[in-house]
Amino acid sequence: MIDIKNIQEEDLNTCYRDVAKVLGLEATLKLGKELGGETYFLPKLKSNEKCMTLEEFDSLPPKYWRYKDIAKVIGPEATLKLAKEFGGETFYLSKPDGPRGILSKIRDRIILEELKTHSGSVIQLARKYGVTSRWVYYIIQRATKITHDLGSCPHGGGKSAILPRSKERKND
Repeated sequence: MIDIKNIQEEDLNTCYRDVAKVLGLEATLKLGKELGGETYFLPKLKSNEKCMTLEEFDSLPPKYWRYKDIAKVIGPEATLKLAKEFGGETFYLSKPDGPRGILSKIRDRIILEELKTHSGSVIQLARKYGVTSRWVYYIIQRATKITHDLGSCPHGGGKSAILPRSKERKND
């Protein structure tokens, strides 16, 4: 599991960033995990609805059905904050732990950081983060194409620790 402390603002897409400003990161991730992967249209609520219980959300007319689902996940108070900010708008929250979700991007970044500091082998890190060793090599390949920042480290980590020996010999 990814610790929320490891999430940086640039890890979030625009919608997650906007919702997190209103609800906080923890509630936004919870909403994304439970109801993510769907497009939301949130009708405007009447401005006099300042405090509601879950039962009151259940008694809303049918066009407000999204609010009922949201209130069950993040609570009525947070749902009213969301309604005040996004009422009348459509937005989409992806699944945070899906293949392209924000948590997988963070996991991949952490794996790279651990490889650079020689915190484990490819196989150890794959097991630790629940991915395959092929995926770890893919992360490395993608990072080296973009940044070329996996230089050798004085303690034996870095590029020499992650390249298969057969590739090292070909390049010598």
